[in-house]
Amino acid sequence: MWTTGKEQPVSASWGFRHMLRSPPEAEGHGTRKMDEPLTLHLGVLKNREGGNTGKHGPGLWRDEYLKNRYLKHATHEELTNRLDDSFVNMIRFTDEGKAVVRTPVEKHPLAALFGHVLHELGQRGAGDYAFSVKSLHFDDTAYPNIRRAAELWRGRNLKPGSYMLKFGKVKYLEHLLNKGEMRICPASFYREPSLVRAIRDDELHFTQTVRGGTVKIQDHDGTWRTASTVGAVLLTHTANSDYYLSCHSVLFENRLFDDFNADGCLIIKDMDRFGSCLRNAVRAILPDCDCFIGGVQYRDPYFPTKNPNVVFTKHFRYSYQRELRIIWGPPKPQENLTPIHVRMGALSSFCELMRLDDANATLT
Repeated sequence: MWTTGKEQPVSASWGFRHMLRSPPEAEGHGTRKMDEPLTLHLGVLKNREGGNTGKHGPGLWRDEYLKNRYLKHATHEELTNRLDDSFVNMIRFTDEGKAVVRTPVEKHPLAALFGHVLHELGQRGAGDYAFSVKSLHFDDTAYPNIRRAAELWRGRNLKPGSYMLKFGKVKYLEHLLNKGEMRICPASFYREPSLVRAIRDDELHFTQTVRGGTVKIQDHDGTWRTASTVGAVLLTHTANSDYYLSCHSVLFENRLFDDFNADGCLIIKDMDRFGSCLRNAVRAILPDCDCFIGGVQYRDPYFPTKNPNVVFTKHFRYSYQRELRIIWGPPKPQENLTPIHVRMGALSSFCELMRLDDANATLT
């Protein structure tokens, strides 16, 4: 029996709607020139500054961070990545293509993480801090299809929890819509360097940073002894096998077309029916594989959890994607599985295909 761990996934007999969540809203914006590298300039929060701001804000961030200085051993690159990962999830894009952040920004769940980095920099004596970002962008220089995506979605009035989305190339999604033809890749496929950043990830491992731990060491004579760790220790959790994986978004965002390098999106309006069709099609090819359905749990590796369920766990940098996944695990551990192709039959009675080329909006 192939298992995924104790957390989050549910049996394939469950309905999809049990796992869905809606994201927070936001507002505020900024812009940059075409082809100009984006650099953020931040005033570091000195730890002697920031008064008592109640439940939120720099003062509270300072106090809570100094009680647990968990970034003390983080490198400059790790701090930069953390700022990028935090802020990219604090924004969304309006239908006009502007990045907006919730007001007041300090109430966003990730704002404290952002503030903690700045306080750590303050502890190190930094002044103003500038860093080039990898994921964060404030306009449609990097997201040229936002306004077209917004036009396609406008007026659909689909409630969160009533649909899920499959982004991809239209030439493949048309086959999925009309014939139910779909390629399902193994988890090992998603670490390919050629994949775009929003898709590329190591789906077989999840690494956490542990501080103040102890390790057991076996000497050459077989004697075990315990030693305390110094600094941060990276602890990598590994799935017990490669597995098949089908990924879906459960909340529409205007930027997802560009993030996934997609020109189409299949709207699945009957999730339980789709799940049943897909499970039956896969069962005809892989009759011995166990199927699980679950919403991804997005975790902060600096706040480790014991025995995370690797196949349903991702770094919080991906949390804006709101992913629901269907997985199939082989009866015995295997490495380097190969993609499979399934055919479910026409899905047009409960699915709809959005094509970017059908939108009339043009960039100005």
